[in-house]
Amino acid sequence: MLAVFFRIEKVTIRSSSSQSKIIGTLTSIFGALVIIFYKGPKLFSLSSSAIHQRPLGFMSSQSNWIIGGPLLAVAFVLVSLGYIIQSQVMKIYPEEITVNFFYKLFGTGISLPLCLLAEPNLSSWN
Repeated sequence: MLAVFFRIEKVTIRSSSSQSKIIGTLTSIFGALVIIFYKGPKLFSLSSSAIHQRPLGFMSSQSNWIIGGPLLAVAFVLVSLGYIIQSQVMKIYPEEITVNFFYKLFGTGISLPLCLLAEPNLSSWN
């Protein structure tokens, strides 16, 4: 969808490749929604007794779903934008290995400090 938005891809409804891309996108979105609604935590309970037993249902260990879902969505959007930027860089500088090396190097440089902040105990990295 981002490639269409940035005019990298053109959608022609009559083309079989465009139809398969549309079907694949809709299948992916529908599959993600099925998993979320089927396996995800209950956010709202219909019975009033459940509300009195656990008034802070959002703040349990299930709250990782609430935080993780939007973070995962942001991660996928950023990865997609990274691929779009990388494809534009490849038009200017067509050395695939060099571009990919620097892409991964900068990704590692960004994630390494964050990982060390999240888990400062170095023995747990074994």
